[in-house]
Amino acid sequence: MVLAIGLAWPGAPARAQDDPFTVRGVVVDATAATAIAARERAHEQGKRQAWERLVDAMAPQPDQARLKRLAQRELETLIQSFSVDAERTGATRYSAELTVQFHPERARAALLSGAAAGSASRIEVEATYSSLRDWIDIRRRLASVPQVQNTDIVSVSAASARLQLSASGDAAALVPALAQAGLDLANSGGAWRLSLKRAE
Repeated sequence: MVLAIGLAWPGAPARAQDDPFTVRGVVVDATAATAIAARERAHEQGKRQAWERLVDAMAPQPDQARLKRLAQRELETLIQSFSVDAERTGATRYSAELTVQFHPERARAALLSGAAAGSASRIEVEATYSSLRDWIDIRRRLASVPQVQNTDIVSVSAASARLQLSASGDAAALVPALAQAGLDLANSGGAWRLSLKRAE
């Protein structure tokens, strides 16, 4: 299945001259125990609505339901920024109009992973690091990559860990996505090794 992204669809989330990954005019209205809680709830709802509009505009119909179930934590990694207009705050109610800008490469990858649903693969890698801080950083960066659906830790030592990654596509296809997250995945003697990218 080929997914074309970046063309003009009827009902696209932004005008043709705009960034297609920017969704405007998302109206939110939420209530909660406090004004702060209502605002947070409304912002989460607005981000979700923006993502659903992007999916409707850019993803094939068979993939849309799955893509809309994206976890909130994963959705947050796709958002580059958002702005608020027409904001109104009450004691327990909040309303506004949001503009949500998605990170083009991450959003495109997430949409493509939806088109490739069912082709997930299990990839065994050895992660190497020089400190506990680096190990924590590797795990954090892995969690930010949309193509990595799950990470199972097989074993851990002071300097390395064996991981099983569930990912869309094969290991070679995962290399550029991990590189964007600051991770280096390389094949060495038939084994895949993962490490933090070092500044050159």
